[in-house]
Amino acid sequence: MLLPLLPLLPLSVLTLLLLVAAVTGIHFQNQKYAEAATISAEALRIQEKVCGPAHPRVASALNEVGKIALQQGRLDDADKCFSGMAEICREVYPNEHYLGGVAEGNLAGVYMERKQQNVGIGKVKLGRALLHEKRYWEA
Repeated sequence: MLLPLLPLLPLSVLTLLLLVAAVTGIHFQNQKYAEAATISAEALRIQEKVCGPAHPRVASALNEVGKIALQQGRLDDADKCFSGMAEICREVYPNEHYLGGVAEGNLAGVYMERKQQNVGIGKVKLGRALLHEKRYWEA
């Protein structure tokens, strides 16, 4: 995969990850979800190795892996990714942050797919509140 290529490339890790994100996006747009899943999972491993487990870049990588898992119907994997993203956002950002809203909104999609509408609606409200920098009860 990509990790063995790192020493061979005269690119910074950030540049490599940007290229990986572009390739993943192309595969996703072309509905080549298996390829996109493989590449995005490798990018997540790189982000975790370079940045540590609780970093905004890892949260973004979890979001990408989760979106692909959701598209493939792998709801447990998507839930794990989006929950991990939300946890990182709570840990990294002391105040509410819009990325937490993205994570909660994505979790809402997982719960809606599971036909757990009450939980999904709660996640939508929480996501909306975070995206609009409001408190949950004001949403």
